[in-house]
Amino acid sequence: MKKFIIILSLIFVFFTEAACAASVKIGVIDTGVKEKEGILNSKKILNGKNYVLESNNIEDNIGHGTRVVSLIIGTIDGEITSPCKESFIVPLVYYTKLASGAVLNGGIESICNAIYDAIDIYDCQIINISSGVTADDERLKKAVGYAEENDVLVVSASGNSGEAVYYPASYETVIGVGSHDNEYHPTEFS
Repeated sequence: MKKFIIILSLIFVFFTEAACAASVKIGVIDTGVKEKEGILNSKKILNGKNYVLESNNIEDNIGHGTRVVSLIIGTIDGEITSPCKESFIVPLVYYTKLASGAVLNGGIESICNAIYDAIDIYDCQIINISSGVTADDERLKKAVGYAEENDVLVVSASGNSGEAVYYPASYETVIGVGSHDNEYHPTEFS
């Protein structure tokens, strides 16, 4: 539930009707997308890349990326509505789970590669990173700077520790998002 609130906050803070009135490509650096019949408009999900398995397999084996995408573009069944329904999603997988249950995390290197590819290969105008790290990293700073140089907006999670804001959300040019409770106060973990 905590992650859902964070993601929901991301949508309300960042994805306004003005931002998504036109069709844009949004790179979602997360766990991939699982296209369930009647939930996501498959025409809105473009080919992406899996940076952990070095393949084009963008199947979400964890569920987080699919929930993020549902919040960004809405669902066909109308359960989740979004002003961004005209946008296209490019799934860029940096974190996944194998059938054996082993979790694979590509780390900062995968996130950075996904940022560069979102810009150079997939021509994304917006990049969503539902993750972050606790310490500044020169490679990540450079990748986010590259996005800014190319007029690509980056949105990133501020963190779930209740401590300092994670990176890349800590960078000035990144929109950092967190969560709030029912009374719109920041949650303890955010």
